[in-house]
Amino acid sequence: MPKRFSASSAAQLMSCPGSANLELAIKGYVEPIRDDAAGAKGVGTVLHAFMDTHFTNTKPTVLREYAVALERFAGTYVTRRRELCDDVTQRVVWLNHLFQDLDILDAVNEWLPELRPYPPKTLRFLAAAAYYMADLFERVAGRAVISGEQSVTALWLPSTPPTTPDVAIVGDSVLEIVDYKTGAIKVEPTDNDQLMFYAACWLALASEATEFTVHVVQPDNISSWTAPVSYLRKWMERAIAADKRIQAKDLTLVPSDHCTFCPANPWGRGDKSEAKCPAQHKLLYPPVYDEDELFADS
Repeated sequence: MPKRFSASSAAQLMSCPGSANLELAIKGYVEPIRDDAAGAKGVGTVLHAFMDTHFTNTKPTVLREYAVALERFAGTYVTRRRELCDDVTQRVVWLNHLFQDLDILDAVNEWLPELRPYPPKTLRFLAAAAYYMADLFERVAGRAVISGEQSVTALWLPSTPPTTPDVAIVGDSVLEIVDYKTGAIKVEPTDNDQLMFYAACWLALASEATEFTVHVVQPDNISSWTAPVSYLRKWMERAIAADKRIQAKDLTLVPSDHCTFCPANPWGRGDKSEAKCPAQHKLLYPPVYDEDELFADS
């Protein structure tokens, strides 16, 4: 089945149209079996859900209180963290030393056990993310609507695929996208095709915006990038052209830096197919030439 143009695959498909139809482009290609709940992907899914549920649409003042709880929790010894997660009475006593506001205490009391499996580094990341989102929400207050995990259709693309950004912040003159990342590979917000895809899908609701901002919230990497809306529109033109190539069954395979998670990449970091990309294979393993034979007639 052809791969639909999507935010997560935008960079790959814009660079390599054939990767949208690998069954046709590569002889013997079969999609690998995927388990999105396994390993790092599973952890990422759970942390995404945690931040969406407890961070999005939460008041900045409350988010900062959440961050305090996360920092204190990260600073306790592992056995103590387990005790607090497993024993509600001990947890309430511990939280009473942190909060006077009973609503905040009750909220933290409810979600703290979800964090039992995670090491201090992950907890400190969640605290930093809460502080960052609190500052962001405070800055756009009264000027934009904050939407978390809200599906939208990419009506600007010929194939009109659906997509769901982690957080979209949109007003008449405001357009900002937040993407939560939990993997070890550093993700740069600058010229990020996935984030520009999300921004393009919400652009129609920010009719007076002259610039857009995308944010990456990732362990050891919380950063943002701002560019003119005119830059986004030019990117959209390239994406539309790529989508049309895919719809026309262009099977050209073009190895690039965007092949990292392609299942046909021999050295990919994601789920792998048995059949490999011939263009990538040729790039990685060029043919061996006999220099004596090549220069024999020279």
